[in-house]
Amino acid sequence: MSMVSGQLPTKIGSYDNACSIDPSVPTYAHYLRAAGYETTLAGKMHFIGEQLHGYESRLTSDIYPGDYGWAVNWEEPNRRLEWYHNASSIEQAGPCVRSNQLDYDEEVMYK
Repeated sequence: MSMVSGQLPTKIGSYDNACSIDPSVPTYAHYLRAAGYETTLAGKMHFIGEQLHGYESRLTSDIYPGDYGWAVNWEEPNRRLEWYHNASSIEQAGPCVRSNQLDYDEEVMYK
């Protein structure tokens, strides 16, 4: 969010991929649109809530939910989501034939 807005994380309160920024914070997409460019979002942005942040359109949804459902709940820091926060990807490591990330990337490229 810092790179998208050009502002320090401390100013916008966004410190990792599980943080949102207020929709009123201008991004480079706002400035490009104001200069007459067509702006289309393709791929992962980890936007929470507001999904455009200045872009006119989005080709696909994000790979992650647009809420905090996949993030650590800091009020319960020892609780982990079994489907997300585990070592299964390491324990089952080997040649990757398919993954949700590859499927997502192919969808983005197709669109």
